[in-house]
Amino acid sequence: MKNEFEKNGYYILRNVLTNAEVDRLAGPIRAAFSGGDYDTYEEGAAYPSPGIHSMGPRVLEEHPDIAELSLAHPAIVAAVQELFGEPATLAQFWSIMRPPGAGVGDEPFVKGSTAHYDYKPWRCVGSYVKWMFAVVPFVDYTETAGPLAVSPGSHRETTLLPSDGRVHQVDAAQVPSPAEISLVDPSLKKGDVVLMNGFLWHEARPNYGNSDRCGLYMKFHAKSSPPACGPTIYPSAVHDFLPDDVKHLVPYHRGDGQYAALRDGPVGGVDEAQLLIEDSDEKLLVLGNDTDGWQLPK
Repeated sequence: MKNEFEKNGYYILRNVLTNAEVDRLAGPIRAAFSGGDYDTYEEGAAYPSPGIHSMGPRVLEEHPDIAELSLAHPAIVAAVQELFGEPATLAQFWSIMRPPGAGVGDEPFVKGSTAHYDYKPWRCVGSYVKWMFAVVPFVDYTETAGPLAVSPGSHRETTLLPSDGRVHQVDAAQVPSPAEISLVDPSLKKGDVVLMNGFLWHEARPNYGNSDRCGLYMKFHAKSSPPACGPTIYPSAVHDFLPDDVKHLVPYHRGDGQYAALRDGPVGGVDEAQLLIEDSDEKLLVLGNDTDGWQLPK
C-alpha cells in the first residue's frame, strides 16, 4: 500500500464498507440536503437543482454515530496513520451533492478543464504539508454519474522546501492544460474509499445521469503537520462519541454551536488571540519616542 501510494499519490481501499453501512452513513447527510439544512443552501438554486451543493461537519452535531463509519472507521484510520507513519488529525468533513445535470454546461465538457489540487495556504482545510483525502462515494462513480479522475504521480510535481525552523515553503506546481494533463478513472464503487495525497491533481466530472452523485470528502493531516491557519473546529458531540483510542482525531471542538460552518453573519468563534511580531533584533515591543509607553517596532 505505502509503495503504491507514494508512487501514484493515491490508493483505493476496496469494499471497506458494506452497502448497508454506506446507506447508514449517507442517510442523515442526504436528509440534510433534502431538508435544506446544509452550508451552501441558496433559495432558488437549492438541491435538487443542478449544482454543487455541500455541507460541513454540522451533521456530526446531531448524528455523531456516523463517525464510526467514516472518520473513525478502523480500516480508514489504520490506513491513513500507516501512510503518515504517525497519528492523524481530521482536517475536513465535507459532503458534496451533485444532482443530475451538475457540471453540465452549454458546451461539451473538456476532460482536464477542472483539474486541480487542494493546497491553499490561506485556508485551514488546505494549508498542510503532510495530508491526504479519504473519499467515501455513496454511489458508484460511473462514467455517467461522474468519475473522480486522478493524475497518477502528479503529487510529486509539488516540492516541499526545507523548513526555516518555523514553516515550510512549498514550491506549488501548476496544473497543466487539458491537452497536457494525464487523468485516469479509478472506477470508484459504493463501499470503496480512496486515499489521495493532498497535492494530487484530480477532477470531478459532470453528472450526466438521472440520479444523485453524492459522497463524503474527508481530509486528514499528520499530527506533525498542523495547518498554516486554522484549525477546523468540530462539534463536541462527535469528540465525546469517539472511543478514547481515536479521540485524538478530533482534538479541536466546542459544544456551543460555534463549530466550522458557512454562516450568514460573523462566527465569533475565537475567544482569545495574541499577535506576535518580531523585528530584526528579536524585539517584540520597544519604548516609544517621547512617550511613557511601549509601541510596536517600525
